[in-house]
Amino acid sequence: MGGVVETAGKDLSSSLQEIKTQKTARTAYRAQAAEQEYQAALTAAEAERQQGYLLQSAAEKMRALYQAYRRETGNRQVQWAASGLRGDSATVQQLLRNNRFAVLVEEQTLSNRLRQDVYENTLQAADKIRSLKELATANRRAAQHSPSRWKLGTSFFSLLGGR
Repeated sequence: MGGVVETAGKDLSSSLQEIKTQKTARTAYRAQAAEQEYQAALTAAEAERQQGYLLQSAAEKMRALYQAYRRETGNRQVQWAASGLRGDSATVQQLLRNNRFAVLVEEQTLSNRLRQDVYENTLQAADKIRSLKELATANRRAAQHSPSRWKLGTSFFSLLGGR
């Protein structure tokens, strides 16, 4: 009789240990899912902050471009006036148009670069967020579908005298 009680005790202990292990695994999966959701939110916030930096940087570059244009145009007009060229001269007007065209080309280049940088920032962030959310979902599923309780149920059933 002592052997039966000893075996039942071992089975019960083993079953309780299995329950504890499963509960620990579910808790770990849930914690990982929560951490991944948190990381996804941080990634979204960082992408938004990075986009703000990109826009601010582009605005500063554009402002510097136009300041340099105005400074250069003013200096040239002073030089032309000193050399006797008038502002309504065809040569002066053509040179001013050429300078303005160069600035417009540079402005378009800056705009295209900004658009590309914002697109890449958004794409990278979206990809990372999607990946983190998929991992979080997988961990939540793993927590819900932890190892089968069937094994535990059959162990308890056998303890109670079932087959």
